[in-house]
Amino acid sequence: MFRVTNNGKIRSFLAVKGQGTAPFNKISNVLLEKPGFELMLKKDIVNKVSEELSLQKQDVSLALDIILETMSDALVDERRVELRGFGSFSTRTRKARSTKNPRTGIVMNIPERKTLHFTMSKSLKEALISKTD
Repeated sequence: MFRVTNNGKIRSFLAVKGQGTAPFNKISNVLLEKPGFELMLKKDIVNKVSEELSLQKQDVSLALDIILETMSDALVDERRVELRGFGSFSTRTRKARSTKNPRTGIVMNIPERKTLHFTMSKSLKEALISKTD
């Protein structure tokens, strides 16, 4: 899942169980407004894999859920998840900081927090660069 910051940058974060899809619905509406942007959902991945492997969508969806849950559990345990040819996911700690609300002038203390970091593989990076050229 993703969240969009005030300046329009997209940042990824881990979904918390029970959080629902409300944040994702807001983001998908923002992203779909950008010209040339196509959104790929989980169901699109399930459909593609089930077509390619001639498997039932239920089975592919269950497998994808297990994969994502396994990756999430590893990241929560602060382990790195590496998918060769795609990239690696890891967690980073953002330091606690103080900031000032520009509207009210109130100083707010933001606590230390964990963030998700993605590093794309060399082959994916080259594919993206060659597509833009």
